[in-house]
Amino acid sequence: MSDFALLDFQKEDVLKIARAGRGAIGSEMGTGKTHEAIALDNYWYKVAKTKGPTLVVCPINVFSSWKEKYAWQSPETDVFVIDRKDRDGFVQAIKQGKADVYIMHWDALRLLPALHRIKFLTVIADEAHRGANRTAQATQALKKIPAVHKLAMSGTMSGDQPQNLWSVLNWIWPKTYTSYWKFRKHYVVEEASSGRGDYKVITGVKNVDSLKEEMSPWFVRHLKKEQCCPHHPNGVMDYLPEKVNDTIWVELSPTQRRVYKQMKEQMVAWINEHDDTPLVASIAVAQLTRLSQIALATPEIRTETRRKRDGTEHDVSVVYLKLPSSKMEALLERLKDNPEKKFVVWSASKKMCYLISKHLEQHGIGSHVLSGDTPQSQRDTMVKRWETDDKQVFIGVIAAAGEGIDGLQNTTDTCFFMDRSWSTKQNYQAEDRLHRPGQLGDHVHIIDIMAKDTIDLGRHTRLLEKWDWIRMILGDKVDQRTGELKLELAS
Repeated sequence: MSDFALLDFQKEDVLKIARAGRGAIGSEMGTGKTHEAIALDNYWYKVAKTKGPTLVVCPINVFSSWKEKYAWQSPETDVFVIDRKDRDGFVQAIKQGKADVYIMHWDALRLLPALHRIKFLTVIADEAHRGANRTAQATQALKKIPAVHKLAMSGTMSGDQPQNLWSVLNWIWPKTYTSYWKFRKHYVVEEASSGRGDYKVITGVKNVDSLKEEMSPWFVRHLKKEQCCPHHPNGVMDYLPEKVNDTIWVELSPTQRRVYKQMKEQMVAWINEHDDTPLVASIAVAQLTRLSQIALATPEIRTETRRKRDGTEHDVSVVYLKLPSSKMEALLERLKDNPEKKFVVWSASKKMCYLISKHLEQHGIGSHVLSGDTPQSQRDTMVKRWETDDKQVFIGVIAAAGEGIDGLQNTTDTCFFMDRSWSTKQNYQAEDRLHRPGQLGDHVHIIDIMAKDTIDLGRHTRLLEKWDWIRMILGDKVDQRTGELKLELAS
């Protein structure tokens, strides 16, 4: 028998969603969403008149976490994890009833249409914001999988766009949330574009109280250190240390400044050319990403030939990073000042992460790097090895390591951001790898290394603005002082 026990607020959450039969857990990271999901899965299986399998859809890097938590909390449950090299074997295992719970990753959804013909008792969507894009193939595939019970889990359910909450709600309750455009009209604030085009831009949210009331029978959300409900005026984990934010400012080198200025002028021209057309977020982020890379290290721009799917070739400009880097030197200085302390370093750029590791090695500082290229077998053990080995730094690509990595909080209370992702939720997830149970420090120190007179600050400010939208649509209280600060920073 397991010695695991839910906390009181977790028991309340489980009871609430269990009664509804379907629902969503929108609590902050580190509050035990996975344990609540396992408890719900066990309850629904116990009371079901007709038994069936459970499907867990989650990021690859949390496979081991799910399996370990099932083993601790529900050791009698057999768990089967997909082999990415044998997807057909995964489907056959389900059909043959080899286990009780089957775990797979989001990217495989579109590749396994056979799942649409299997009736699951429960489907759990972990990091459900990955299903927020209603047109994505993975989202559409998820919605075709039949299930009696559905559970969505994410502290940032709508991703970076408030209107995208509809897609998750449509998956949970397809007969209630039928129209995306009706939902968008009722809950999202839109204004005419300032450009010459005849289109609207999203500027905020509205009617959040009515949405909160509508979702209340089956939606739970707890915050760690802020009031989330009358029962928790200081959050459910008020014992956690406070977050402390600092900024280290650096100057670009003459070479960086020259290239940065040139690329910025090109981007301004690009914006002017497209001012009368709707903004395509992915294209805009790609442009901004190239510009932000210049602030990381000395750029070397190469022209490379790439082949398209139709076989034709085209030339693209690729930014390569090399030394010197003013941000790198600022980081190195802090590490040398604290040789006995371990640190986490985040960057949105995979190239920068590997450049940091190589540079630190030249100065006798060991590091681990976790990126999208890291094999799953290494992911599962890297954090545990870092806890005990002599390497001072854990370096993570925000998109790859900021989600589902457990244990960093056991080793350090300080992280550096060399730059930020353009995704609000990814940055927040990376921060909360340290701000969670097990953190023994007096505070969690978050240090941004920013380049003066670049888009570093503008990006940081804009992300805070977008996060407020998400918090409002989920019913959280927004600190008006933060809004005043944003206006001051943006001016």
